[in-house]
Amino acid sequence: MKQELSPQQGSQAELNKSAYALPRLIDTPYPHVASGDLLEILRKIDPTISGKEVYPFQQKMFSLQQTYMPEGATFYSYTTGPLAEKVEAGMGKYKAGSERKVMFVIIDRSIGVNFAADEIFRLQISRGNNNDIIPRSIEAPSVDEQMDNLAKWATENDVQDIQIVDDILAFGQTLVPVIEGIKQQLPHIQPGIQVGLAASGGEWRGYEVMQEKFGITPEYVTRINASGANSRSLGMSIPTSKGMTIFGGYRDSTATADRPISFPHMLPFAVPRPAFFDIDKRIDASEKLLDFSQSLIAFIESRRNSPLLIADLLSFGFGIPYTRIESLRETLPFPEISMSTREYLLQVQGVFSAQQELLYEEMKKANEIEINKLEKAKT
Repeated sequence: MKQELSPQQGSQAELNKSAYALPRLIDTPYPHVASGDLLEILRKIDPTISGKEVYPFQQKMFSLQQTYMPEGATFYSYTTGPLAEKVEAGMGKYKAGSERKVMFVIIDRSIGVNFAADEIFRLQISRGNNNDIIPRSIEAPSVDEQMDNLAKWATENDVQDIQIVDDILAFGQTLVPVIEGIKQQLPHIQPGIQVGLAASGGEWRGYEVMQEKFGITPEYVTRINASGANSRSLGMSIPTSKGMTIFGGYRDSTATADRPISFPHMLPFAVPRPAFFDIDKRIDASEKLLDFSQSLIAFIESRRNSPLLIADLLSFGFGIPYTRIESLRETLPFPEISMSTREYLLQVQGVFSAQQELLYEEMKKANEIEINKLEKAKT
């Protein structure tokens, strides 16, 4: 059953000045909490883009996400700027109340901009398509090197308290290896966790994992209680806007550092997980999202007065969008970096239209895999 749209941070023209509207606790059936990060993403390409210009695109994305979310889900949305401010306020309050030397280890790029360089250490990491931790960009050091640098920095600065900071704690798959690395290299320090959104219960349990595995109770801005998983939903979801455009998605863990590859959360790049879309609407949703990416490209190119090339995606820190579906890789050639993004996306849309039967077969196989996972979890 569709629920009413929650209040957007949206009557204001400037997305980055809008208020954070999510409650402290979300405990409704199958929460679908959409993360509005388009302003942050587009400003990587053009820092002069205003919230007023991005606002219609962000509202369109929220509308698409609500329209195609799993049946029976409850829709919420927020923009990332106000959430980052809330997290930073918590960091400041924690530091003011501590008598120890505190270091904030920050994973999310939008958090910590108002803190001094000697107060924070940034981990440039992302979760790959195999749920492993990989460097976020070409320029970022290896994950092991970053953890070594963190330990060295903390030791040289006599740090007594490490607080790990991120925007979202979902399953805990990103934070677990980070905490294990810190405890291994700095055994005298018991880390803390401060996040924007913390998923709890059901198949997610990121909040509980931190308590059970490390004895850490995370601090959060909003806690989201997941419903029980079924073949049509994982119990909740926190879809980003970026992930549903050609600028985001899973990062390919096997790709080389000089040619990062991403799998956007739409067909024909990847079969979207049940958490993101109703399983019977994934074809329609993907068609609309491909069109949405075209509109973003047109907007960017109108400001640049030049084509947006695949090479530009790399230079701005994005991956090359490609298909994760093996059976489509002969049909969809890997793009040359000199190719325009608009032209490449037209090729993608052509494959999407021509390969509907194959895509239905891929979705059927993906559904069977999800059902098997749920059955194993029950036993």
